[in-house]
Amino acid sequence: MQWETTPSEFTFSTILAACANIFALAQGNQIHCYMLRNGYDMDVVANGALVDMYSKCRCIEYAINIFEEAVSMNLILWNYMVLGCIHNGKGRGVFKLFVLMKEKGIKADHVTFQGVLRACISEGFVDLGKHYFESMSAEYYVIPRLEHYESMIELFSRKACMDELETFVHNMPFEPTVPVLKRVINACKEHRHSGMEEWAVERLNERNRSTPF
Repeated sequence: MQWETTPSEFTFSTILAACANIFALAQGNQIHCYMLRNGYDMDVVANGALVDMYSKCRCIEYAINIFEEAVSMNLILWNYMVLGCIHNGKGRGVFKLFVLMKEKGIKADHVTFQGVLRACISEGFVDLGKHYFESMSAEYYVIPRLEHYESMIELFSRKACMDELETFVHNMPFEPTVPVLKRVINACKEHRHSGMEEWAVERLNERNRSTPF
């Protein structure tokens, strides 16, 4: 690997992000080796980019090793590891990371909670998902966003918790979006909840009068 000028850690982090997005493991690994051979400072930005790259390229053990050996950590690095576990089907690892974050005084944000809720979906933990969703605003002062509501709807739908799904959707602080309504309708069809299905279809048709569902 030849460079006309000496690249900075920021330059490498940008290139690693590109490698992550196109799953270019070989190129990302070459950059990692180059940085190590040439004594680059492996700061939180570089480590975050490496964790993200290896996670997206399905080399989760490499990502874990980099994360565990990091001298300094910030919330972004923790979130990269959380999302990396989700991407590689290690939902239970997310819960362990969340506990460690709390022990180390790292305050979770909306990205962390999205990862935790996705882990609850993959593991089928409805009660735990409800606990984390409720603790977002009550304990962490993080206002749930649309993606968090969508995750809870997905969790209830997959586990056929139709009464809880109905209560949850009716109590949302905003009108359900078209994707939310379509997911509710599909869940109702799958689990034979005709009452809520009729309500969701009616709402959906109000949004799309030109092309009724």
